[in-house]
Amino acid sequence: MTKNVVFWLFILLLPIMLFAGTTGKIAGVVSDKDTGEPLAGVNVIVQGESYTLGAASNADGYYVVLNCPIGDYTVRANYIGKKTIVVSEVRVNLDLTAEVNFEMENTSLEFEEVLVTAQKKIIRKDETNTNVIKTAEDIENLPVRGMQNIAAATAGVVKTANSNNLNVRGGRAAETALYIDGVLVNDPYNSAVRLYLPNEAIEEMSVQTG
Repeated sequence: MTKNVVFWLFILLLPIMLFAGTTGKIAGVVSDKDTGEPLAGVNVIVQGESYTLGAASNADGYYVVLNCPIGDYTVRANYIGKKTIVVSEVRVNLDLTAEVNFEMENTSLEFEEVLVTAQKKIIRKDETNTNVIKTAEDIENLPVRGMQNIAAATAGVVKTANSNNLNVRGGRAAETALYIDGVLVNDPYNSAVRLYLPNEAIEEMSVQTG
């Protein structure tokens, strides 16, 4: 089943033009573990379930892999004369950057690898407002159904009785925007939301109340 990315954006004055993405990115710096010097030309491979993305580090050791669909990845760094580093369980979230840095060691053995499991960061440096992310696993464990009810599980969000309208921090329902796969789906007449998306079809939901 093709899964969708749901993006709730709550603001006090809804702009006429506002855009939301459907992907994230992976970026970081590659350096020599012994000297701390940046390494240029390191191949960074991002492996998903059915596709592979990649990039090479520049003169400052920086690399970036754009347009990564939402999900978990294994990121591999290869460089001649260095141990290959493999970082698993790297999570890419909607419109955010997953930072993966590499410190590479010298090696005399071919195909020697260092395996690392990524850890979820407590504070994200690329978030500029209140952003609550719910993954497909989180949504599966919730005792509610439907986008509006899932969003209403966020602090400060209230679903009005007998309707799909959401009030955020005392704001009106017309001040709430809903994007699905980057497309605004609010009714242009009164900003109402008149559709239903089952839990099983949601890969990730981002609720922004700032």
